[in-house]
This record gives sequence, C-alpha cells and structure tokens, in this order.
Amino acid sequence: MENSKVQLKDATCELAWANVRDLEKTLARLGKELEEEQQKVRSVLDKIDKTKDEEREAVDAMKPLEVKQSQLKRRHQAMETKISAISVTLDQMHKSFVAKKSVIKTEKTELQMITSEKTSVEEHLRKLLSAASEEELMAMKAKIAEVEIEFKNASSRLAVSEKNVEKAQNVVSKVEEQSNSMRMRLVQIENLLRQYGMQIRVLRESERNRMARFGPYVPELVEKMKHAYSAGRFKRKPRGPLGIYVEVQDPDWMLPVECCVGFGNEQLRSYVAQELRRSDVVTVLTAMTTDDPVIINALVDSRNIDRVALFKDDSEMRRVMHNRPPRNIKEAFSSCASHCLTEPVFRYYPQKNQRPLLLLRSFKSQIASVEEEARKAAKERDSIRSRMLQHDAMLRKSRADLLLLQDEASYISNDVTKHKEKLDKLKLDLLNLHPPDETIELLHKELKKCESQILEKQEIIKSAEEQATIEEDALKSKKAEYDELSGESSAISTELRHISNQLECQRDKVQESRTVRATYKQELINLQNRDCDLKAQIAETQQQLKSATTKAKNLSPNRIVSSQSVTAIEINITRLKKFIQGSELRLGNYEETRKKYEEKISELDSLSQHINDLRGVIMFDLIPQSAIDFFARKYEFLLIVDSILFICLMQVN
Repeated sequence: MENSKVQLKDATCELAWANVRDLEKTLARLGKELEEEQQKVRSVLDKIDKTKDEEREAVDAMKPLEVKQSQLKRRHQAMETKISAISVTLDQMHKSFVAKKSVIKTEKTELQMITSEKTSVEEHLRKLLSAASEEELMAMKAKIAEVEIEFKNASSRLAVSEKNVEKAQNVVSKVEEQSNSMRMRLVQIENLLRQYGMQIRVLRESERNRMARFGPYVPELVEKMKHAYSAGRFKRKPRGPLGIYVEVQDPDWMLPVECCVGFGNEQLRSYVAQELRRSDVVTVLTAMTTDDPVIINALVDSRNIDRVALFKDDSEMRRVMHNRPPRNIKEAFSSCASHCLTEPVFRYYPQKNQRPLLLLRSFKSQIASVEEEARKAAKERDSIRSRMLQHDAMLRKSRADLLLLQDEASYISNDVTKHKEKLDKLKLDLLNLHPPDETIELLHKELKKCESQILEKQEIIKSAEEQATIEEDALKSKKAEYDELSGESSAISTELRHISNQLECQRDKVQESRTVRATYKQELINLQNRDCDLKAQIAETQQQLKSATTKAKNLSPNRIVSSQSVTAIEINITRLKKFIQGSELRLGNYEETRKKYEEKISELDSLSQHINDLRGVIMFDLIPQSAIDFFARKYEFLLIVDSILFICLMQVN
C-alpha cells in the first residue's frame, strides 16, 4: 500500500507538470492563431482601401458622363419641344390638305351630277321638241279616258269592300267581347260554386259540432284545456271559445255582434271605460246575454263591447256616427255588418260578411239558402256554357267572313293601284307628246342654270387644286424638316442611352464596391472580435499556466518530463486511488491496528511481569490448580493474539 501511495504521489506530480506542458502548447498555438488573425486583419484593411480606391475611380469617371448626360438631355428636351411644335403644325397642315382633297372630290362629284343632269335635260328637251301627229294625241286621250273610268269603278268597289270589312270587324269584336264577358262570368260562377260548397261543408260540420265552427283546431284545444285543468295546471277553469257561452237577445244583432267581437285572440287594450253614463243606443254589451260574467269581462277587456253601438239601418248608423255620435261610442255596426269608426276621423267600411256563423244554434235554413244559391249558380253556369258554344260558332263564322272580305278588299286595292299607275304613266306620255310652251321655257332655264353651275364648279375645283398643290409642297418641306429633327433626336436618344448604360455600369461598380466594402468591414469586425477572443484566451491561459506552474513546483521543485499524456496520467491516478481505497476497505486502518497491537503487547508485558512477581512471592503449592489453569489459558490466548497481529502486520508491509 505504501508503494502505491508513493506511486500516486509521483503520478500527481507528473500530472501537474503535464498540465503545465499542455498549457504551454496551448499558449503557443493561441499565439500563432493570433498572429494569423492579425495578418488577416491587415489583408482585409488592404482590401477595404482597394475598394475605396475603386469607388473613387468610378465616381470620378461618372462626373464627366453626368455632365454630358445633362447637356444632351437639355438639347434633347429642346429638340423634342421643337419636334412637338412641328408635329402639331404638320398635323394641322395634313388635315387642311385632306380637307382640300375632300372638297375637290366633293366638287368633282357635284360637277358630274350637274353634267349628267344637263345631259338628261338636253335629251328631254330634244324629245319634247320633236313633233307628234294628231292621231297619236287623240288615241292617247281616248286611252286615258278609258283608264280613268276603270279607276273610278275600282275605287267605288274598294270603298264598298272596306265598309264591309269594317262591319265584319265590328261584329267579330262584339262577339269576342261577349265571349270574354261570358268566360269571366263563368269563372266567377265556378269560384262562387266552390265557395258555396265550402260554406255548405263548414255549416254542416258546425251543425254537427258547434266547437268546429270556431276553427278545426278548437275541439282538440278545448279537450287539452280540460285535461290540463284536471291535472291541476290551471288555478281556474279556462273558458273558450267565448262564442259558445254567448247568446244574442235579438237575432237581428247576430251578424254585427259577430263582426264586432270576432271571438278571436286580440291584444288586450290598456284602457277600459268605467263609470260611463248609460245610453239609449244598443251596444254589443247589451245585445248579448251569458250565464258566465267572466265571458263578459273578457269581451269588455279585449274588444270594448260596451263602446260599440248597433244600428238596424245602415243610413241611420252613418248619420248618427258622422254627425254626433253618442258619448263613449267609438265605433258602430249595422244589421248588415257595415262598420263605422269615429276616431281619429270618420271612416265607413261596407259589409263583408253575408250571414252569421258562430252564434247560430241551427244551420238548416242557412244550408238550405246556400244550396239554393248554389243551384241557381249551377243553372246560370249551364246556361252560359250553352250560350258560349253558340257564340264560339258565331265567332268562327264571323272570322271566316272577315278573312274573305279582307282578301277581296286586298285584291280590289291592288287593282286600284295598278289602274292608278297606268293612268299616271299615260298622262306623262301625253305630256311628253304635246308639251306646253311653259315646260319648254322651263327646261331652257334649267339647261342654262346647269351650264352656269358647271362653270362655277370648274372654277372652284381649279382654285382648290392650286391651293392643294401649294399646301402639299409646304407639307413635304415641313415633313422633311420633321424627319431631320427626328433623326437628330433619335441619335441623341441613342447617345443618351449609351451614356445612361455607362453611368449605370459605373453606379453598379460603386454599389458593388460599397457592398464588398461592407462585407469586408463585417469580416474585419468578425476578425477583430476573434482577435479579442484570442487575446482573452491567451491571458486566461497565461493565468492558468502560472497557477499550474506554482502548483507543480509545490509538488515537485524539479520539472518532470513525461512522455505520457494528461489523460493517461489521470487514468493511472484513478486506478491507484481505486486500489488504495480497496486495500483500506479490506484491511482496515493500519494505524488503528498498530495501536491496538501495542496496547495488547503492553498489557501482555504487565501480565507477564505480574505472574513473575507472583512466582517469586507465592508458592505454587498453595495456589489452587484452577487458578493456575485460568492464568495459563489466558496467557496462551494472549500469545495467540500476538501471533495473529504480527502476521497481519507482516502481510500489510
């Protein structure tokens, strides 16, 4: 174990000096890297200076180009202004020239028309001047008289035919109107029959079940209300419909009371008239009777039946309600169900309902009345259908007659047109055979007018052609000037584009130099940061080297040169530490064992001395054998322990 501890101590010293050796190598490497980084920094600074020189050269090269570009731009702008002015003038001159050409073309067209008109007038005059025979004139006049008689006969026949067509059209229109009115009446009767059938079904259903007259859902609703009341869902038994519990004292008031109350669910009104003076006017409240006061209260709350008056006669109701209605009476109904309102202004609504339904107790008379009306309507429907068949046959015959008359009138109209055209042609031929002197004189005037117009048009065309020639020459010269200026402007534009390209190239160089310089600056910043990091690492390494050297010298003043690496030495130290710890766990503490051994030896020596003293003083014959045996066994035990401790110490060493 001592040998292992010595080896551990040597290994610790070797590790300390190995750390010193590694730190020295690291310091040397960092110094070399710092030198390389500084070299890179100098290189980057040189590159930055180079980019500045390149940028300066590009900027210097741009200055004369910019000056030249500004000069060319001013020159080009002035030239463009001049070209624009010339272009406007050129457009005006071209429009004027085109207008002159158009005028010349128009005048030539008019000249051709006047020339052709002159030719036709000359030809007509030549024909008129040629003499015609007396026999030809007489034959032409006789033919004209014959055609005039035929034209008059055809015109009279056409007038008669048109009158017949008009009469036939009136007959057809009248028959169509009658047919349409009968069809409309038939549709009305069909609708009325459907209504009568529906009323009969409703009345019969109401005769069987009085609840059903208030609506098909009312019987089921009343049953559900009864079940709900039996189940305790209502505190008081609900009543409805209200008309079941109401009877009218006078049957004449059934229809107006029913129209007023309606027995429907209306919104409750907030105000109910109270403490009103009684009136002699019959109201809905006084007209009905019921055994249940809740019904009356409900109708007063919902419909204000105490403020609705009833009148036998419609005219009397309108007179009373319009002039001076009774106090607290706001509306009224007549026995025929007409309705009047007084607030805010007087309004009158004629009757809508024909008979009462909800308050009747028996519907036999109503059903009989509706069936009688339905039978009358069905009889009228059958009569109208038979009449419609007759009218349809009459309408077809009238339309056929109208078509025949229209065809005849069209034929006669064509005949009249032909005779009229033939008569006009014969009159024109007669006029050509024997024209009057006024016609010949008029033709001579027309011929002279055409000749004067021809001379005038020729002068206008000649003058316009001369002006057009002058304008064409001016237009050509102005166009040549425009082309010359356009060529110069195009050349300047080309040169400007070339200079712009050069400037753009120089700007690209400047921008590229700035971009590269920015990159180099960023790289320089990175290198400087790296340089600072390396310097910090060198300072830290130097501090570590100093502390490691001090520690190594404290362990071993003389430098130990080892060929092993720090990792190998640390592995060896770890192995030795583990071996020593294992030995200590197996054998215990050596110092403690040695102390115990020395104590036992001293105790054994004292005991041996005590025995010797006893041997000298006490006679063994007087000592019991048991005591002698005890001391002998104890002495042997101590000798055995002594031998074991000695062996252990020898093994440890």
